[in-house]
Amino acid sequence: MTPTATVSQVKTGLKTRLETITDFRAYDYQPDQLNPGKVGMGFPTLQRITYHGAMGAGLVTMEFVVTCIISRQSERTAQSNLDTLLGYGTGSIRAAIEGDGTLGGIVNQTVVESADNILTVEGNDTQYFTVDFRLTVYA
Repeated sequence: MTPTATVSQVKTGLKTRLETITDFRAYDYQPDQLNPGKVGMGFPTLQRITYHGAMGAGLVTMEFVVTCIISRQSERTAQSNLDTLLGYGTGSIRAAIEGDGTLGGIVNQTVVESADNILTVEGNDTQYFTVDFRLTVYA
C-alpha cells in the first residue's frame, strides 16, 4: 500500500492532472481573482477525510470538490467548453484526473464520482459558468 499522502500533496497532484487540459488554468488553492484561461480554470477544495476505512487504519479516503469556472464572453464557446469538461474524453475533467489516478504515485486511486452544482454566476462584471466535480481519493 502506498503511504498516505498529505492534503497538500494531493492538491498539487490534482493541479498537475488538471494542467493536462489544453488552455485550462489549474490551481492547488482557491485563487482570489477569477481569471479563466481560454477553456476555464479549476481548483480543488478538501471536503472530508475518513481515517479508518479499513482495519488498522489501513485506508484513508479524502473527498474533494474541484470547482471549475468557465468564462461566458461567447455563449456558444462557453457552452462547448462546459460540455467538453463534463464529458469523458480528451479535455474532460474526468479523463484528466483519472488519466493518472495515482496522482503521480502518491495515492492508490482517484475517482471522479460526479459533476453537479452547474450554475451561472457573475464576477468581475462578467458572466461565468461554474461546475463542481466531486471526487474520492483513496490514499
